[in-house]
Amino acid sequence: MPEFHIQTLEIGSLDPATIHTYEKLAEPKFHPCFYGKDHLGRRHIKIVGLGALWKNKPIGLILAYHETIYSRGQKGIRHAEIYSLNVNEDHRDQKIVSALLSKMETLLSTEGCQIATFKYQCEKPDASFLEKTFQDMRWEGPRLLTMKYSYIVKIFDPPWLTRVRPVAPDFTIISWLKIQKTEKDRIKLKIIKGEISDFVSPFGIEEGKIEPINSLGLLYKDKVVGWMVTHRITTDTIRYSALFIEKEFQYRGYSIRLLADSINLHKQSDVKWALFELNLIDAERSWVHFVKKRLAPYAQSIAYTKQFWRQLEHNK
Repeated sequence: MPEFHIQTLEIGSLDPATIHTYEKLAEPKFHPCFYGKDHLGRRHIKIVGLGALWKNKPIGLILAYHETIYSRGQKGIRHAEIYSLNVNEDHRDQKIVSALLSKMETLLSTEGCQIATFKYQCEKPDASFLEKTFQDMRWEGPRLLTMKYSYIVKIFDPPWLTRVRPVAPDFTIISWLKIQKTEKDRIKLKIIKGEISDFVSPFGIEEGKIEPINSLGLLYKDKVVGWMVTHRITTDTIRYSALFIEKEFQYRGYSIRLLADSINLHKQSDVKWALFELNLIDAERSWVHFVKKRLAPYAQSIAYTKQFWRQLEHNK
């Protein structure tokens, strides 16, 4: 008889005692997953989980979700993301964690998933253990996915912050909260048509969390042609989430003006931290260059996220 065995967790139907024992193996932000709720509020996904038990006591856990992703003009792809993979320190054996990952691959394949991904923060204590696991299981990667730059906003004072150009006549910068619904609907339609990337969308699952202090819109003759949208992710941190300028008005200094105005408004508040997250896969090369040259040198801390991925065989 094996020393441990893997059980399928009936997500959404687990009894409180089972949830309590497995919660110790997951970060608090993932605890809603045991009840079938995504921690980011996404609705059109399915959450799955597996547990490893030794002498009927949970010692390991893997949680994942999957959803269908559509690209313009293409057939939907069933994508899975592994939320969490953990084995407690007393039983941290490569055999157990590999068994959890292998069983999850099979489960996701059976449910029709075509590709699975896993991202992790390089600074966490278990990063090297996880890296070895995915490499041993012959996943592709890792590749550098994001870089997060944190700043104490009151002391953030690069030279460019006070050297921005004034906007030309017929252009106005206003609070994002004052943008008319008709303009928001027009932007949403452009996103649906693929004319504006989801990556810089001011909407999505976090639309209700937009920070009113310093989220801004750029208007040209009452038409929205750009924005700097931020979100309050903790009580003391504002994330600078989406910066966008219509192509017709790019390379005129308006993106830097929006960013500078947003930062200066932030400085007038009591919110201590600013966070810039640079997605190296989706971001425009010009934005990557700007962040590395104009923002990175002033950061109080930098955090790195990497990603593994694997094509799955369709076993359904």
